[in-house]
Amino acid sequence: ASVINSSGGTENNGGLIVVGSYVPKTTIQLETLLALDELEKIEINVADLVDKQKCATTIDAILDRVENAIASGKNTVVYTSRELVTGENPSESLAIGNAVSEGLVSIVSGLKSQPRFIIAKGGITSSDVATKGLGI
Repeated sequence: ASVINSSGGTENNGGLIVVGSYVPKTTIQLETLLALDELEKIEINVADLVDKQKCATTIDAILDRVENAIASGKNTVVYTSRELVTGENPSESLAIGNAVSEGLVSIVSGLKSQPRFIIAKGGITSSDVATKGLGI
C-alpha cells in the first residue's frame, strides 16, 4: 500500500482509501477494513467498468458518492468487486485490468475536494493512483 498525504488537504475533509487488488491477502485486509462502522464504503462492480456502455455512468456515480462523503468529513473506501474477471485470452485479461485501473484513476483525478489523505492498495492500483491520478 502507498500512503499519499498532501499538506494542502482540508483538515475537515475525509480521507480516501482505494483498493483495486483482488488477491486473497488484500481481500482479507479489505474485509477487516469494511468491518469499521465509521467508513463510507463504496464498491465498484468490475463488470460495469469493463462494459463500455456503463463505464462512464458508473464512474460518475461513484465519483459523486466519493465527493459527497469526503466533503462531509467521512473517510471513504472505494474498492473493486472481489470476483476475478478475466478475458478469453491474455490480451483480453490485460484490457480488463487496464479498464479497472483507468476507472479508479478517473475517480481519484476527478475529485474536486482534496481528501485529507489517500491510501492506495494494490501494486498496479498504488502506482497508477500516484502517477496517473495524482501526477506524482
